[in-house]
Parts: sequence; structure tokens; C-alpha cells
Amino acid sequence: MPEPSDAVVIAALAAVVQDHGWRIVSSPPRLRASLSDLLGARADDHQPAIDALVVSAEEGVPQDVRAAGRPGLASVRPDLEERLREWGMSDGRAAWAVQSWIELLPVTTAPHPDRALPSDQALHPTPAPTEGHVDGPSSPAPSPAAPVLAPIGRATKDPVRAPGHAPDVTLAPPVAREGTTPDPEPDEDTTASQGSGGPGAPTILPPPGGGAPPMRPAAHETPGRRRLVLVSVAALLLVGGGVAAAVAMKGQDPAKDSSDSSTSAQESSGTPSASASATASAAPAAEGTEIGAAPTGVTVAPAAGRFVMAGRSGGVRLAGLDEVDEIGRGGDVRSPPDGGRLVAFRLDDAACGVPPCTPWSDLGLKVAVGSDLRRLPQGDGPFVVAVPAGVEDVDLLMRGDGFTQTLSLLDGTPGKGNIKVLARQGRAVRVGSEFTVMEETSIPLAYNEGNVSSLPREVVVERAELKFFVGGLRPSGVDRAFLAVRTSYTIPYSVPGGPPPGTPRAFELAEVRFVAQGGTSYPARDLDQGPGRSIGFEVPADLRRGTLRIGGSYGLTAGDGVTPFTVTVGERSVPIRFS
Repeated sequence: MPEPSDAVVIAALAAVVQDHGWRIVSSPPRLRASLSDLLGARADDHQPAIDALVVSAEEGVPQDVRAAGRPGLASVRPDLEERLREWGMSDGRAAWAVQSWIELLPVTTAPHPDRALPSDQALHPTPAPTEGHVDGPSSPAPSPAAPVLAPIGRATKDPVRAPGHAPDVTLAPPVAREGTTPDPEPDEDTTASQGSGGPGAPTILPPPGGGAPPMRPAAHETPGRRRLVLVSVAALLLVGGGVAAAVAMKGQDPAKDSSDSSTSAQESSGTPSASASATASAAPAAEGTEIGAAPTGVTVAPAAGRFVMAGRSGGVRLAGLDEVDEIGRGGDVRSPPDGGRLVAFRLDDAACGVPPCTPWSDLGLKVAVGSDLRRLPQGDGPFVVAVPAGVEDVDLLMRGDGFTQTLSLLDGTPGKGNIKVLARQGRAVRVGSEFTVMEETSIPLAYNEGNVSSLPREVVVERAELKFFVGGLRPSGVDRAFLAVRTSYTIPYSVPGGPPPGTPRAFELAEVRFVAQGGTSYPARDLDQGPGRSIGFEVPADLRRGTLRIGGSYGLTAGDGVTPFTVTVGERSVPIRFS
């Protein structure tokens, strides 16, 4: 649920759009980086709000808000909130995200001209009525030898099953096509497993400062101010290095004053000096079983790459990785184990398979040093782990949903059992393709509006996403993924007892397929385990691009279980590309 304090995120969003323009919404990763940079130390406290804004940008919410303008908000807002709820947001968070973008609109706005759609009359001209075909397209009357079939039991967004009977002159629709809908995948609510200590647990050193939480910058301190402080510290250290020459010109003892300057620089910057390093090297050696928070002043270099592992409800990113000279503080300071080393690392949240995502600190993470399993201490880190001599495998370990995943704390290498697709960025793309194809049937079908053998389908392909967890379904391996495509179509007709014309309907599996770059074709499958239908394909986890192919011919049997007929749908290709 949004917090009142999330108002600071809306203010930051307004500043980001002011600085970069609305074009920033087309790059969700850049939007996230800009918000985090502007919020500084407060970004961690508002991560759910930032995540909601970034997801809404991926879903095209700000573009649609801007296109509608204030006069059109009443008609589009419910759909935008529903789009975010289908993603996995709570009702309150979805409403907050949409409202956040609305607040950026000018007091008076008109719909964006390039998003205006032609009228229904232009898209669907009304055919001239003929006898027996009121408000429906004209079609030749069936011959006495060719009975008129009821239309196929098409998929609707709200499944409505057709009556169990039909007029004497009409055969019932095929049972196989009843009750199918383009439903979104169900949301999940799972809890990650938690780690626990026990007999023989490794030594966990207290965090610096007697267990007090690390100090955060003051609320008014901006990223620019932090950069200025770092630059000042660097300049001070450079000055300290040049003091000896300046003092020598005055005839003083350069060694003495250089030592004093080094000490002064150390006190000002908090960075260990050469004398401090000497003290650390003189400290007793660690036993090799220790793990704890990094000492104050220890800097952990950024990881040389993007190292991520994620499960259904949580993910973690290895943000920093380095070797350091000490672990602990005060009387607990230890130097590296004899012949071993001290590895420091920083962690950050990563996107999970089914949002909302659990913070990494609640995932029960552990560190495996060879065969020694150590529980990750509480706190935000960074952390330091002692590695004894001869140990070549040091891994961050995450267990959940039946998977054990690892990231090497030596070089970031992912484990063989890691879910590959969830380590990717840009797993969802907005397609936004709309077009018309014709459907032809070998014999007329009976609709409320008349007997029809040819009709237009208005098709919408909204978005595509690479997933691993879809309800209770999983791909056949960790190197595979589900390509879920949100697509549907409408027709200007209705069936007896069915939904009205214009209701979204799902494609038959035989009507769609996906062809990856290189020519490999993947058949469609139903990702919805309920009565509806959600179109998807099982593809390689590293899929980058391909084409959604719609159309083709296939045979069906009428509801009487005897009469066969053929359906032919005009072909159309829709390119899909992931970053």
C-alpha cells in the first residue's frame, strides 16, 4: 500500500520529467536510475514506489495518460489501473502509480494527435442491410442442402458458455471452442524460505560501531553534494601526497610532516592510511570461518558486470565485489587467514518472477565457502567473508521454489541451476500493434445478426513478456522461458446467449505461432490453467527477437460432433524484439 511519505517520489518524478522530458518514459531503466539518483539515500526507503513507476512505464501507462489528456482520463483510467493489477500490483499501488503520472499533466490538455484513432464508423463501415440480415453484413443465403451452423464458441474476456441447444435449422457450435478467454496469467503470492542458524554456525562479527546501523546521509544531502564531498576528499589526499616537497622547501623535516599530513587526511576522509594498513596487517589472522559487516571506511568496488539471480518472489544483484585487508573492528579486527583472503561484497534488490518482489534481505541468503555454509548477517552490508587457504569456491546461495541458485563471490559466475531468463533485463516489451484480418468459414455460421461466412477481426497485440513462473506452470528447464503474448480480437457479431459485439476474444492455438530469428518455429500453448486461454510459447531463455505469425487454415467439427468445416484466417506478422 502506498505510504504518505511516497509524495517525495512524486516530487522526484516531476523533477525528472522536467529535466529530461516525457521521452524518459520510453527508457524504464533510465527512469529508475534518474529517480534513484535524485532521491539519493532515501531511494531505499521508497523502492516499492520507484518499482511501481518503472513498471507502469514498461506497461505504457504514462504514454496513454498523456495521449488521453485530462478530458479523456475518465475513460482510460480504469483500464490503466487494471493493466497494472494484471501485472501484480495491489489495487492501491496501481491507483497511486496512475495518479502519479496524471499529476504531471497540465491543468488543461487535449488528446495527443498522433494517438487519435479513427472512428468506429471509419474502421467498421456498416454494410447495407438485406432481408433477414438486420444490422449485419450481407451474405448469400444457404442452400437447402447446406445447413447453417452456429458460430464457433469463441473466447471472451468473461467466459459465457453458449446454451446447450440451437434452432432446428442450426447445428450447435464446436464444444472445443467454448469458454476460452484471453485471460491474464494468475498472480502469485509466495514467501521465500528463510535461513536459520544452528550448532556449528560460523562466527558472525558484529557490525561496526557496536551493532549500530550504518549512518545514512542527511535527508537534504543530494547526489551532487555527495559527489562534491568525494572530490574534496580526493583533492585532500593529493595535497597530502605533495606536502613533503612543500615542507622541504621551508627547511623542515619532510618525513615528519608527511606523516602528520597523512594522519590528518585519514581522519578527514575516513580512508585507511598506510599506517592503518600496517596496523591491519599486524592484526591477528582470521580463522577462516568469519563473516560480518565490512569495517567503516572500507570501500567495495562495483562489480565488473551485471550479476543477478532471481526466483518467483525475490531477486538479488551482486552490486559490489572486492578483496580487502581486514574484517571486524576495534579489538575484533582480523587480517586475512594464513594463505587465504577476505572477500567483500555489496547486494541490491533485483526483479523477481512474479511481482511484488521480496527485498533481498528477506530471502534467507547464505554464503557457501567450500562446503561450509554461513548465514548472511542482518543489515544492509556491505559484508566481508573470510576464505581459508585452498578454498576455490565461494558462492552467494539462494533457495526457494524448488531451486538452488548461486552467484560466485569471486567473479560473479552464475550457477548451472540458475533460472537464466530471470537474470535478464528488459523481459517485457510493449508491442502496440493493431490491424484487421478476415475470417472465412467453408459454410455459413449463425449469429444473432444473421448467417455469416466472412467477417472482419479487429486484432490487438498489446505486449510480450518472457516469464518463468506462470501460475503452476514452469518451462521444461532453467535455460527455457515462456513467451507470453497479450493479444485478442473482436468481431462485430454476437452469438445467442453470448457476450455483445466488440467483446475481446482469444485466438485458437492453431491460429498463432512464433518464429524466432533463424527460422525456428514454436507452437502456441495455453498458459491459463483455468477455463480461459492465454497464448504463450516455450522458447530459449536467451531469445532476443522473432515474429508472431497470426493466421492460416484449420479444420473444426461442429457441435453436433459430425459436421466438419474449415476456418481460414488472413495471415499477418508482428515483429517482437527484446533488449
